[in-house]
Amino acid sequence: MGDKLYKTGFIVAEMKQSENWIIKGWPLQDLINDREAKSITQEAEDKWFTKYDMLEIIPDLEYIKKYKDYCDKLKIDTKILLIESPYEYPNINKDIEIKEVLGYDCLGTVNYSYLYTDFKGYENELKDKNIELNKNGLLNKYEDVLKFIKLRKKDINSGLNIENFWKEIPIRISIVNI
Repeated sequence: MGDKLYKTGFIVAEMKQSENWIIKGWPLQDLINDREAKSITQEAEDKWFTKYDMLEIIPDLEYIKKYKDYCDKLKIDTKILLIESPYEYPNINKDIEIKEVLGYDCLGTVNYSYLYTDFKGYENELKDKNIELNKNGLLNKYEDVLKFIKLRKKDINSGLNIENFWKEIPIRISIVNI
């Protein structure tokens, strides 16, 4: 895992504005009484989520379109997010129109952001380095995420009891048109 970011895949997400943006990936999984939603969700589980040791990110544009179309049919307001990460596989070698770069995050898993849960503990130290969250609740530069991860790992190594179940993955999140 290096400093270069690769187009790893997509997430179909509901995005809600609160203090910062809240991104909730794969909203159809919550619809337990909808057969089509269950079928679409199961396809993702079978083809990507349980087959590969990866975040819940899907590299297949046709599946993403199908998922988004069904969300639209149900009037679930979603966006398609491109996730770029240091992982070379899977790598999407297609030109993707980026509508808006939201920023950089530090994920443990698709619905668990270390940045979201732990930033307050590092806010003053990061602010001293001119690193602040943007309007989307994310960081503006890849280097800023790496500094956040370094501070976090330092605390973990010193014995501080903070969430450390998943490896920290720096990512860039963008809204795309496909």
